Amino acid sequence: GADFVSVSKDINHFRHLFVKCVAQALDVPSGVITIVDVTPGSVVVEFLVHPSMRGGDRRTAVELLIALAEHIINGKSVLRRGHFRDYAASAELLVGETRKTAVRPLSITDGIICCDQAVQCCNPQAVLEEVLARLDTELKRAEAAEERCKEAVADLRRRDESVTALKKHVKLARQQEEEQKEVERDAEMKEFGEQLRRLEEIAKQRQFEVKEDQHDKEVTEFKEDLDHIEEQQRRPS
Repeated sequence: GADFVSVSKDINHFRHLFVKCVAQALDVPSGVITIVDVTPGSVVVEFLVHPSMRGGDRRTAVELLIALAEHIINGKSVLRRGHFRDYAASAELLVGETRKTAVRPLSITDGIICCDQAVQCCNPQAVLEEVLARLDTELKRAEAAEERCKEAVADLRRRDESVTALKKHVKLARQQEEEQKEVERDAEMKEFGEQLRRLEEIAKQRQFEVKEDQHDKEVTEFKEDLDHIEEQQRRPS
C-alpha cells in the first residue's frame, strides 16, 4: 500500500501509472479510463470507465468493472503483479454516484468508481460481506467443476462400455471366422477322401483288367501249344 503523502509528491506520475496499468489489465486503450480526482483516505482514486468499442470489444462499462474487480481480487493478475502492485495489493473497488454512496461491485451501476485503500480497515462488516460473496462465487465454481467432473466420469464409463462391447464383437467375429475355417477344412478333407477312394477304385479296376488280360494271354498261348501238339500227333510217323 501507500499513503497520500508519498503519492502527492508526484501525483501526475501516479495518475499516469494508474490509467496505464488499469487499461493494460483490462486490455483497453488508456482513453477508456478517466481519473476524476485523487484524494486522501488513505488514497482514494475516483475514475470513470467507458466502453472501449474497439477491435470487436463489446464489453460494457459494467463488464469492465467486474473484470477490474477480479484483477484486484486475484493476487496473480496482471494488475497485482505489474507496476501498480504496491497500490493494488490493498485496494478495493467501490461503485457509486459519489464516494459516500459507493458500494462494492456486487451492486454495480453506471457512475463514478472509487478505489479506496482505507475502506478495508475501517469497515469490517463490508469486508465480511465481500468475503462471503467471494466464497459463494467460489462455491458455485466448485459445484460447476464437480458437475463437469461427474459428466466426464459418466462419459468415460460410457466409452469403457463401448470398448467392452466392441471387444466382445471382435472376439465373436474371430470365433465365427475360426469356425468357418474349420468347416471349410472339414469339407476339403471330405472331398480329398472322396477323391482318394475314387482313385483306389480306379487302381483296383485297372489291376483287375491287367490280370484279366494276362489270363487271356495265357489261355491263348495254352491253346496254341495244344493245337501244336495235336498237329504233331496227326502227322504220320
